[in-house]
Amino acid sequence: MSVSGISNNGINALQGQVKPLFELPSKKIPTADIEKLNNIVKASEAGANYQKPDNSRDNLYAQVKVSGKVVANIWKSGLVELPNAYAHLSSEITATSSASDRAEQIAKALGGVISYASNDTETPSYSFSESLKKILDGR
Repeated sequence: MSVSGISNNGINALQGQVKPLFELPSKKIPTADIEKLNNIVKASEAGANYQKPDNSRDNLYAQVKVSGKVVANIWKSGLVELPNAYAHLSSEITATSSASDRAEQIAKALGGVISYASNDTETPSYSFSESLKKILDGR
């Protein structure tokens, strides 16, 4: 039998009878287990290091403007926001570029000027690649 390309003929196939949820026997979870789970949740929330997302206004590095109109936003992480009309530029932007490099590449390609956020002309201390690696590593 096959459903959406998933076959039950493989070694990882589940075997058994399918039952509606309401027919399954209920089992009370011991209070000690509930307390353990609550403690794990509290510990993870207490230790959570909340950071604003890459595309928050506080992390804006620069904007590229053409004829006074904003055509691109570049964040300190290197994340770029472009309108669909300029989607072709995504293939021209180097994957390992820093935010300043990306701003320069876009401004050059569109004949625009770079407007730095909060007079921030410093190159960011990390790149999008490093930021993504931290997310994937769970840091």
